[in-house]
Amino acid sequence: MNIYESTPDADLRCLVELADGRCLVSSQNMVLVVENRATGRVVGRLEGAEFVRPEGIAVDRQQGRVLVVDRHGHRVHVFGADLAHLACFGSRGSRNAEFNEPIGIAVSSVDGRIWVADSENHRVQALDRGGAFSASLGAGFGWAPGQLFRPCGIALLDHAQHGELVVVSEWSGGRVQVFRTNGDVVAIFPGVQRAHHVAVEADGGVLVSEYATRKVKRFSLDGEWRAMPASVACIGADWFVMPDRVVARCGKRKYQTEAVV
Repeated sequence: MNIYESTPDADLRCLVELADGRCLVSSQNMVLVVENRATGRVVGRLEGAEFVRPEGIAVDRQQGRVLVVDRHGHRVHVFGADLAHLACFGSRGSRNAEFNEPIGIAVSSVDGRIWVADSENHRVQALDRGGAFSASLGAGFGWAPGQLFRPCGIALLDHAQHGELVVVSEWSGGRVQVFRTNGDVVAIFPGVQRAHHVAVEADGGVLVSEYATRKVKRFSLDGEWRAMPASVACIGADWFVMPDRVVARCGKRKYQTEAVV
């Protein structure tokens, strides 16, 4: 199997690149191991964990661990640098460190905390490396600034002025909100229909896939929408690189930069 030649039925979700060049791709009820981004050739799958619906994948670069969100399993699986299964944490619920259909995940390079988009609980949770609750973002369900409505994608950005920022796309809220880790809202970008994956660029630009229109949009934290560059140097975890374009996969839909407005 090759991820670039797969049919929509393969239902590829998220991709992350490991330090050795291999990639992990969540698909249906498994996580595929890919030879590298250039070939896209599938060489195996993660073993030792039973997935119901894997979604977001993140790498703890400081420790080499891999974390995989199991959306319909309502938990997070942890794998070592050798891809051996180490542990899992979380269960279905609405209390601290519980989840209801978590989707996106990111790991802080500052303090190692794990940030999870807890979609149906309409919040983002931060947990320590052991899975214990640390903090929560989102002032309840709603459309007001700081509130969340089905957060989906999540990315972390180190900002010179604001410090570490948490970038959250809202599937039902139709926007992207940028938070400080204390919950303060730094920026809001509305008008993203079914905002799904989100990723940050090396220069602080933000990319978001718009499920409803199959567009990839790009903006800066100074409040301006940007045109998509011919090449993107840093594309984050949820984006597939191909020779002449950037493609993001979300369920059975494909997004191309040529559709950007």
